[in-house]
Amino acid sequence: MENKSLLLYQQGFSSISQALLNYYTKINISDLELIVLLQLEKYRQNGDFFPSNNEISQHTNLSAHDIGQVLQSLINKELIEIIQTTDKINKIETQYRMDNLYEKLIDYMDNYICESKSETEEVLVESDHQDGLSYVMRQFEIEFGRLLSPIEREMIQSWLIEDGYNEEIVILALRESVLAQVYNFKYIDKILLNWQKMNLKTPQQVKQYQQKF
Repeated sequence: MENKSLLLYQQGFSSISQALLNYYTKINISDLELIVLLQLEKYRQNGDFFPSNNEISQHTNLSAHDIGQVLQSLINKELIEIIQTTDKINKIETQYRMDNLYEKLIDYMDNYICESKSETEEVLVESDHQDGLSYVMRQFEIEFGRLLSPIEREMIQSWLIEDGYNEEIVILALRESVLAQVYNFKYIDKILLNWQKMNLKTPQQVKQYQQKF
């Protein structure tokens, strides 16, 4: 039994947003489209950003032709898009980008889920702080291409409210981590601490410092 379980673990696991599974029908995604999106997310997490229709079809009950039609439907709905990027050695790479999917999911949750909760929950911080917090969290989710975990949301809230970091400075730290291709909250926290030690308190001071390099 242990050997059989080992085979399962050797296949690996993917991290899938429960919000996507819970609300995909609310943003006009069919069951077939969800299957293909889950496959794209699996490939993306394994470092393959542009799997072929044949590769995807091998892990579904759909033909490569059907996969192509579903992908085109997702593109037409502006849930995914095909982009080209250039790597460090100027090699052009093609990718499926899923930012629009998660943006629409976040919009739905902001408009319908969060509103219903706000009617019954006590407001813990001032409205301007809430707006800024939501904006920063949304930027993180767009850059990371996924929804944030509760712990990650608490960390952003701690940066803004407890540590008193400016919202734009937190976003600048996020941008710097993305440029370094390090999608890690501890790395971003180190950036913020480093700027604090250098007495960089405003976005303008941070930008001037960044321009030196």
